[in-house]
Amino acid sequence: MIRQTLETVDHPFVRAMMHQNTSNGVGDSYRMALVAGGLGDEQAWQYALSITVGAMGEAPPWSRDLDGHIEREIRRHQALLRAAEVFVISPAAHAAVMAAAATLEIADTATLDREVDLPAPTGLLMLPEPIVHANRNGALSDTAAFGWAPAQLFNAWPEVEGGTPGLRVTSFMDRDGPIQPDEWRATLALARASGMPLPLLVPDGVTGMTGDGHLAHLDTAQLHEVSRDVQEVHLQLRQSATAVRGQVEEVGEWTGGQVVEDPTQDFVRRYMFAFWRLAAQKSMEVSVLRPPAVGVVPRQGRAAGPAAVPDVRVVQLGAPARGSGGGEGAVQEHRMYHHRFPVRMHKVRQWYPSQGVHRIIWRGPYIKGPAGAPLVVTESAYAVR
Repeated sequence: MIRQTLETVDHPFVRAMMHQNTSNGVGDSYRMALVAGGLGDEQAWQYALSITVGAMGEAPPWSRDLDGHIEREIRRHQALLRAAEVFVISPAAHAAVMAAAATLEIADTATLDREVDLPAPTGLLMLPEPIVHANRNGALSDTAAFGWAPAQLFNAWPEVEGGTPGLRVTSFMDRDGPIQPDEWRATLALARASGMPLPLLVPDGVTGMTGDGHLAHLDTAQLHEVSRDVQEVHLQLRQSATAVRGQVEEVGEWTGGQVVEDPTQDFVRRYMFAFWRLAAQKSMEVSVLRPPAVGVVPRQGRAAGPAAVPDVRVVQLGAPARGSGGGEGAVQEHRMYHHRFPVRMHKVRQWYPSQGVHRIIWRGPYIKGPAGAPLVVTESAYAVR
């Protein structure tokens, strides 16, 4: 799957989709800067380009002609897929990450330290099932994998010379996933008819995440104020009149199957931050699976030999620490469970005096039920207009 995606990511349909998505983002940001920000025409364009292409790692000066940007973006996708270490997350670990992500606000993710928190500098995380989420305009999409790579980000306004150390996070959607609107089906059919079928993983947007921990010194109240400011920006961008969600609760849970509402479009940041931090705090165990070499059909004039198969890192949920009081995570001895299901995650901001920073950690996660029983995932149907 990864090899096919690498070979076909420079696909005319993928290129057109990337161009349209970027154009929409720049246009929305430009209009917001003019109307809500009160900027002049040229300043509005520069602001719009900074928080879109600059946030993807594109250094200034920026051009309003997006063709060159899309060309470089495709090359960055290819570099990611070539260099990434592959991670496959188990359903239980994925449920824990989803629950942890629900406790976060956008400013929490700016406490990330890419030198400390990441299990690998560049990686591709394969999910056990697509995540279905609704953006600020209510449109549904699904995500099957996330890729990340280090980058300098240039989305500060006014711009910061040299950029900010961070990460490019690429979302990949499942070509055959649960969200199949008529327009997408028509695109798939046209691509097949032209002899150039789309890859199983299709790049579906890039998110820039700061990775220098520059907000790690702030307390909870200060982080919440930063989050409110960011939410105001997305409120202006949002086209519908639906109210932006308030402060996220400190306790989150995930039972699978529900649509993730993402009006402020920070879900990718929250999910990846939770994944990286849970792995760093050893709540999840990462083991290396080395697949056997696969034989290759010989080409003319070339002897057959084993194909190099990359190692796969399997991410599984670690055993929770047993509490003395038989609290939320304790399995009651007299109950007999025939399935497993995730229970709540509790976010804690813990002070580390030696580092002079707060670090977000989670108590839990907890999975109830016997070890051999299946994890419950709710069956869902999605209406697509």
